[in-house]
Amino acid sequence: MQDIQNTITYGGTAPERNTEILHRLGNLESNIKEIITDTKETISGNIKETAENITKEMEKVTAQETTTSTGVQRANTYAEIAKSGNDRRPKTMHSILIASKNDNDMAEDVINKTKAILKPEKNGIQIERIRKVKDQRIIVSCKEEREIQKLKERINESEELEAEKVKNKNPLIIIKDVKYKMTDEEIKTAIRNQNPDIYVDEQEEDDFKIQTQDKEH
Repeated sequence: MQDIQNTITYGGTAPERNTEILHRLGNLESNIKEIITDTKETISGNIKETAENITKEMEKVTAQETTTSTGVQRANTYAEIAKSGNDRRPKTMHSILIASKNDNDMAEDVINKTKAILKPEKNGIQIERIRKVKDQRIIVSCKEEREIQKLKERINESEELEAEKVKNKNPLIIIKDVKYKMTDEEIKTAIRNQNPDIYVDEQEEDDFKIQTQDKEH
């Protein structure tokens, strides 16, 4: 209104002043419309951004619920397996260490000579695994001890290779954050009670040894 009042004080004829006033009013109306349009766009943009953020949060919650549901289902599956009483322990592998009598042979040469002597495809020998170890030697593993004994005898009958039985190492487990006041016997009892399927006889339990290490603070 200040601009309009100033315009009215301008000199000139009355028609000229009226024309100037109408021109100013037209510009004012245009500015008001532009402000309203910008305000609507800003509000619309804010609403759209808010809606997108809500959608993203809902997707995160849905993903978390799906993960939780999968975890519960997996736990139930494990529980059913344990309830069924199936023996879930890994089968013991029996192995022999094979070396060449020729110091120039590489591990790959030992593998080829072993296959040539044993002829597993022809003789129906079930070899589970062959792996290279240090000093150009290899380890051959089978599920059955009698099978590995036959392989050992056949290898030692050859003029190129020699074999010896590999003694299986005791399996190891590490349990962290054990209560400081628990004795070795209490730890053993807890493991036995919570995992009854890993014990077969008293001899295995007698072989069960515990080594403790205090956590440094």
